[in-house]
Amino acid sequence: MILDDKGAQIAADAVDAPPAYDELSGAHSASLPSGQKTPNGPGRHPPQAQAGPPNATATRAYMPSGSTKTWLSWFSEKDTRIEVKRTIQSLMRDVVKDPASPAAVSVLQSCLEACQSRGLSFQSIVSEKFIEGHCPLYWAIIKRPATSSEDDDDRVQLFDILLSIPLDSTTRSEAYLACMLSSDQVLFQRLRHTPGDHSPSVSPAHELLLGDTPKDDVRSVDRGADYGEFRINWKISKFQQRMRAIGGVGTEVIARGRIWSLALSILPRDTYISGSLIQAGAWVASVSLLEPSPPTYLDAQFSIQEPPKETPPSGVVTSPLASPTMQPPHNPDDHVLPSTQTRKTSFAPWSNLHKTAAKPPITLRVKTSMCQLEALPLRSKKQDLRDHVLSQPGSKTLIVPLGGHVNGNSLQYDGCSYIHRDGTLLVTFDGRLTKPGTGGDCIIC
Repeated sequence: MILDDKGAQIAADAVDAPPAYDELSGAHSASLPSGQKTPNGPGRHPPQAQAGPPNATATRAYMPSGSTKTWLSWFSEKDTRIEVKRTIQSLMRDVVKDPASPAAVSVLQSCLEACQSRGLSFQSIVSEKFIEGHCPLYWAIIKRPATSSEDDDDRVQLFDILLSIPLDSTTRSEAYLACMLSSDQVLFQRLRHTPGDHSPSVSPAHELLLGDTPKDDVRSVDRGADYGEFRINWKISKFQQRMRAIGGVGTEVIARGRIWSLALSILPRDTYISGSLIQAGAWVASVSLLEPSPPTYLDAQFSIQEPPKETPPSGVVTSPLASPTMQPPHNPDDHVLPSTQTRKTSFAPWSNLHKTAAKPPITLRVKTSMCQLEALPLRSKKQDLRDHVLSQPGSKTLIVPLGGHVNGNSLQYDGCSYIHRDGTLLVTFDGRLTKPGTGGDCIIC
């Protein structure tokens, strides 16, 4: 689940990816059955491409500016590749003025078929920044309504089709920028799972380990405005198993008009952090900004608390202290009064006391110094998470070893009380966009 800056919970990493571009570009007709609705929310799928030209009446409003052509003559067989490209760009410019219109899908289909018949790359055309310095997907996201009616949810929209096309690095960066400017958490999480360059931090190896286990959940909420405060709650499934097998887990989320990358990883090599040498194999936490986020000061803290203790069923004995049958046998060589002996059994072994005592949360503070934190480039699907995190420690990534807290290294060991029985770890990240020492020293109040 995700909590956006207005406090609404939304589905996050468990969304379905949109259909493949190859499916969209097929020539088979596949309209929805009568009465069937398109799935609501970010996981909905656009229909496959329809054969034949789009309906002229429904899409008359999208005639290219100054054009007198009909739908059937938009793409004449005599048109050159350059002319076809210009017509497509003119149509796309008009379409993004009303991206929610159902006619937009028909226009897009006509353009796609024209590209196929002439050997043009529709993906390359829509990735170009030919509409006021941005690509069509950027404007489709910017103009996407913050709230949609039931009728809107039942209708496939322009960006549903655009997101089914593999995104190159330029288009993905444009889409991230639009989501960041509009604080659109739903669509941002969907973008992280779209095909193309810079795929999400959940790699195929993570998908393999997770199997049917629910994917990681991430929530964010903007808090006090005076210091640009925000909070990110991150639920990590199968934490230890993924750390040991892959070497790290990560996520991305929008908060305070920026894209944040959080990661827990194992250092692959010796690294200097804040002037101190941290040896390879150490478990560390890190935070970065991702492009196109603007630079900022940051004063923040990771915190990990023990999960709530489960209440045992009524009548079930869970402690050796509660059952007289669990008392140690009387030792005749132990010359103590019976009353003292009974009192002696009221103390549990040290290990049992250690399990029942409440532990303080693991807290790890990260902060900028004199310089602002700058954004890292988007991570390529082929780039290891740890290499991305360690590419520029200090100026673009803030790193802190888990061993900086007395209980931090316990996260490596089986039976750690901070990890749920199902292997889930809950991480809270509190931050504020101020220079450390500004406005007091407390960042979690």
